[in-house]
Amino acid sequence: MSNETQNESRVAKAGGPGDAKKAGPGDWITQARVFANEAVGELKRVYWPSRKETVAFTWVVLVVVAFVSLYLGVVDYLISLGMRLVF
Repeated sequence: MSNETQNESRVAKAGGPGDAKKAGPGDWITQARVFANEAVGELKRVYWPSRKETVAFTWVVLVVVAFVSLYLGVVDYLISLGMRLVF
């Protein structure tokens, strides 16, 4: 059975958005189980970076933040200097 067919059958059992019947008291439990199972399935497919990659990406972010903050600080200083000269 394909993944889409399994998902459709789960949604049909849990009562999808187009389902006209009233939700019973146990339907929210079924929907919560379906949601939890699908969430676990999605997390298994996620690419989790290694520690080395995480450290490298963190340094990239820190360097970019430092440069952008330095640039914005210089621009802010120049604008304020220009405003003091004009006014």
